Amino acid sequence: MELDANADVQANPSINQAVEMNLEVKNAIEAAMNDTFNMFAATMDSGEREPKLVVAHHMVGNTYPYTVEDWKRDIQLASSHSIDGFVLNVGRDDWMTARVDDAYAAAQSVGNGFKLCLSLDMTSLPCATLQDVQTLQHWVSRYAHHPNQLIYRGKPLVSTFAGEGCTYGGSFATAWTEFKKGLGGNIHFVPSLFTNPAILNTLPFLDGIFNYRANGNL
Repeated sequence: MELDANADVQANPSINQAVEMNLEVKNAIEAAMNDTFNMFAATMDSGEREPKLVVAHHMVGNTYPYTVEDWKRDIQLASSHSIDGFVLNVGRDDWMTARVDDAYAAAQSVGNGFKLCLSLDMTSLPCATLQDVQTLQHWVSRYAHHPNQLIYRGKPLVSTFAGEGCTYGGSFATAWTEFKKGLGGNIHFVPSLFTNPAILNTLPFLDGIFNYRANGNL
């Protein structure tokens, strides 16, 4: 007996409605992703493309007991699995500076070109005063010229986790504009902002977006 799939759909309007709903969701997701990708493309010039790297997020908050040797083991393990660098998530705890110092020292000691960059965890770091912004700038400038700093288009790559809650200057747009301006604009800034994607094209400080929602949950 041959089954007619079209007849089945026609005989069951609920199936047809479900198919239409799934198509609408799919189209909405694709449209949102295309808008985001178009924004990224607009930030890229027509020059030679940078080599593509694979980087892993490393939570410095979990490294309190680490030594340089621990970092070296992590770097060697990551490198053995074709990972090119770590994005180091840092927060407000004072001891984290020493751990990040050790991470950069370890990367240099391993000697295989392993790269590091910072992700400023704005669910931990404050961003309400000028002093707060200066602290963030100090994090960046401390490692900007290290030989293992991840450089993109000639500038240190800097990211965040969140940051849309910054209030310095009256809005997060003002806060991050001043942050970047205070560094002479000499960073490639790709924060992860949990905000309306429709406003991303209006934010002057953006060089790109670090997308924690790359699994399709837009």
